Amino acid sequence: DQLHLHTEVLRARSGSEVGEKPDDGAYIDGLHLEGCRWDARARQLSEAWPRELHARLPVLWLRPSVEPPPAAGVYEAPVYLTG
Repeated sequence: DQLHLHTEVLRARSGSEVGEKPDDGAYIDGLHLEGCRWDARARQLSEAWPRELHARLPVLWLRPSVEPPPAAGVYEAPVYLTG
């Protein structure tokens, strides 16, 4: 058995904008992107603004699933802990 995490980028810009905890999974707040940004209108990653190295990522919803994520339209990226 393998557990997969499905990730959804929410429209909430910070954890304080999210209501109660989800029934399944967890909300993640405080992540930053390096060298790109989240385009809220297009709901996708876009090129970074000039002179912007780090851009805040909106709140993520991580949901556990036994089903693997779809193969198309998924970008796998590492998460680094700094500081």
